[in-house]
Amino acid sequence: MIVSAKGLRCLDDLNNRDEFNPKSDKFDAQKVLDVLYEKGEKPEIVMEEYASWVKKVTKGFKPIEVAAPIKFDGMFTTWYFDNFYHGENPFGYGGEDINSMYRGLMKDININVVNLGLRGGDLPHNALEDAVIQAKEFEKVLELLRSK
Repeated sequence: MIVSAKGLRCLDDLNNRDEFNPKSDKFDAQKVLDVLYEKGEKPEIVMEEYASWVKKVTKGFKPIEVAAPIKFDGMFTTWYFDNFYHGENPFGYGGEDINSMYRGLMKDININVVNLGLRGGDLPHNALEDAVIQAKEFEKVLELLRSK
C-alpha cells in the first residue's frame, strides 16, 4: 500500500499530513483508501473508458499490452477487466515484456531496460507516468530492433 500511495496525485495536497505521507511512521492506509473512495472514479466507468480508448487507438490492429514487467501490469489490468468490465479484455490474456524483448535483442540475459538510461531513477509509481516512461523504453527497443 505504501508504494502504491507514492504515485497518487490526488494525495499531493495531503502529503504534508503524516497520515497521508507514505514516508511517515504515522501513515494510515485506511485514510488513503477513504480519500480514494471519495475522490476516485468508479472502476466500472474507468475500465469502460479504457477499453473504448484501446479499441479506438488500435482499430484495424490487434491490441497488445506491453510493460516491464508484463507479469505485474498484465495481471493488474486483467483483474480489473475481469472484475469491472462487462465485455472482453481488449488485450486478451497475453502481452509482451519489454525486458524480455530487450534481453533477446541484445543477446544478454542480464541486461535490463533501465540500462537504456531513459528513466532517470526509479519509476514514480504513478500509473500514467510509469506508462509514459515504459512507452519510451519500448519505442527505443523497437528502434534498436529495426536497426538490426
